Amino acid sequence: MTQSYADTAKGILDNYILPKFGKMSMAHIRAYDIEKWLDAFAGKGLVNATANLALSIFKTMLNEAVRRNIIQINPSTSVARLKNTSKVRNIPSDSEVKALFDEEKKSEIWTDVIYYLGNLLAACTGMRISEILAVRGESLKGPYILVDSQYKIKYG
Repeated sequence: MTQSYADTAKGILDNYILPKFGKMSMAHIRAYDIEKWLDAFAGKGLVNATANLALSIFKTMLNEAVRRNIIQINPSTSVARLKNTSKVRNIPSDSEVKALFDEEKKSEIWTDVIYYLGNLLAACTGMRISEILAVRGESLKGPYILVDSQYKIKYG
């Protein structure tokens, strides 16, 4: 478990789990309570991915409570994840991509050459920003880039 995951889980706990279940005894939490809680995420304008992440973290917590004999069964076991909603993503046309990465116009489009290079690398490889930020000289292996780490601003 990374520190980043622990921080995310703590945020989910503080912002979503404790406000709903913090005053309830674990023994009194039912699957229906969890399902109603998940449904409320949409009413708050949150996407299903956020609700599913919260559910995953809550399930982990409840599994640990079962392992420690705090509760006998995990009430979240029968709770299904919500269907992932996806945003409409517009894919740029070939001409838009060519214009965006036009070598002669990069100083007009990009405020710094490092932004140009990072975005060009992402566009050509599909690498995520955290993977691009972790690229070092030793990551370059001839015509390949070794992607074996990520860079998190908070942790390095």
